[in-house]
Amino acid sequence: MKKFFLSMEIKKLFSIADRGLKILALAMLLPALFASCTKSGALTGGTAGSGSSNNAINGSVNGGLSPVAGASVSLFAAGNSTPLAAATTTTSGAFTLNYTNPGSGLFYVRVTGGNAGGGSNTSSQFLAFVGSGSTVSGAVPINELTTGAVLEVGLDFGILSDKNGLISLSAPTNSTVMSNVISQYSNLVSTGQLNTANANLVTASQQTLSALADAFSSCVERLSGCQTLFSTAANASGTAAATLLEAGYNVLTNTTITSSVYNLGAPLGGSTGFTIPSSAPGGFSFNMPMAATAVTFPLTNPYTIAFDSSGNAWIAAESGDTVTKYSPTSGVLGQFTAGLTNPTGVAIDANGNVWVSDHGGGNVAELSPSGTLIGTFAAVASQSIAIDSSGNIWVPQYNTRNANIIKLNSSGTQIGTFPDGDDPEGIGIDASGNIWISDRAQSGSPGVRELNSAGTTLGIFPFPSGSQPIGVGIDPSGNVWIGNFGANSVTELSSGGGTLATYALSSGPVQVGIDTSGNVWSGLYSASKVKEISSSGLSLASYAIGSGCQGLAIDASGNVWASSAINNKVTEYLGVSNGPQFFPYSGPQFPFNSL
Repeated sequence: MKKFFLSMEIKKLFSIADRGLKILALAMLLPALFASCTKSGALTGGTAGSGSSNNAINGSVNGGLSPVAGASVSLFAAGNSTPLAAATTTTSGAFTLNYTNPGSGLFYVRVTGGNAGGGSNTSSQFLAFVGSGSTVSGAVPINELTTGAVLEVGLDFGILSDKNGLISLSAPTNSTVMSNVISQYSNLVSTGQLNTANANLVTASQQTLSALADAFSSCVERLSGCQTLFSTAANASGTAAATLLEAGYNVLTNTTITSSVYNLGAPLGGSTGFTIPSSAPGGFSFNMPMAATAVTFPLTNPYTIAFDSSGNAWIAAESGDTVTKYSPTSGVLGQFTAGLTNPTGVAIDANGNVWVSDHGGGNVAELSPSGTLIGTFAAVASQSIAIDSSGNIWVPQYNTRNANIIKLNSSGTQIGTFPDGDDPEGIGIDASGNIWISDRAQSGSPGVRELNSAGTTLGIFPFPSGSQPIGVGIDPSGNVWIGNFGANSVTELSSGGGTLATYALSSGPVQVGIDTSGNVWSGLYSASKVKEISSSGLSLASYAIGSGCQGLAIDASGNVWASSAINNKVTEYLGVSNGPQFFPYSGPQFPFNSL
């Protein structure tokens, strides 16, 4: 897992008084919210080395089909509210930004105000990503589509946030994520227009972006249209947006306003150059399969995955009775039997020792960081394992009614046996040290049980008949997420066990992983994909994987790993998450709440 975590506290890129900031973030969230057949300017931007000066970005700004004159243009590095350069657009919408490149960061351009032909409009805002690291793009066309693409990608990677109406961006956690942000942005738009060469961007998604663009064009081209848009694009609590960017954020995250916002832009139709659907879409945010660099290696019947402090993945493989140590850079470093039968659960303690549970022999094994067997300890047949902040090992009994939860100390000695319900499969530990266990209960009553660190039951929270709760994840707010295999959904529980929401997925979500941005990742067993949703259930992205996804984890670099037990492979998706899997408690560096 990443050695550092992406803070959910996003630095204010703009002051609260800077309404343009909110517009900037909104525009980023609305890939097509602003109708634009924006003309791309003759751009000859710079590629700069670290700290190099006398660099220039040339570009043009268009709103709808018209150039935006007299607009303020600023170049920023995400996470820093001080602009690197500033300029004003000419009557043709052109601009030049002269800057000194700091050598690292995620760079974007923000445009505020200007005249798109309908008079001076202080509410107009645009965004565009222009590069990362030491390289800045040489072509920077800016319009409603680039604005929407920034917002959409910012939401997908967890760097876009709405804090009390202030839309802001945080810096990605590392260069891999930055590179992927730019890549995904380019998958959406190219030279200021929809990237029709991207096979993943299907016609329906393109039309949805166009509809969003038309809706926001009503504000960009006419100041009088902004208040209508702001009142229509309210948030989930019914509060009107105050800026264009906030309106965009609301439109992408609040599906209850989809039809009314669609109706604002629909009359503009072809006048903006976009083809829109004949009726309102289900929502303006779309779940498109994202392109991602993936590394795949074969492994027989792999299940859960954990990461050590060096970034190596440890994978339990059920059929081969092995635990594999895999380096992202060097490949397989070793395969160890550990004296187990059907190993499936993996967790790593504060010393880097690897603990593995099995569901065939009823034992737990401890391996050193080099794979040497330290000991095999009697426990119970189990699909999962977790380690608390005191180094104690928790093992739920698998496939048994009236099952037990076994607690071992760091020496492997049993120090507690606690009753559970029916067929416990998943386990997670929250920031208070409480243990959350999912009871799949294929033959009884499914639900989730909470124990304190002493093993006392704090609560039993039943699930509807037909449910099969399996995966357990804890988010940065302390809420508990359950992958419900039987109901094809994920359920969010409060820290007190109350049901907050249930979000439909498809084809049997098993494992649940939550990154430090609060986005929820799930491997869909039969749908052959990994799905990402926001903390509010908004569909963000999906990635192809083989059938039988049994394990999912996020490492320290934001790479998402998924195992395909049926297709016998493990896949690593590089830098698709902005931050490692979230673990709320101190103790083991990189624990894994398996299955």
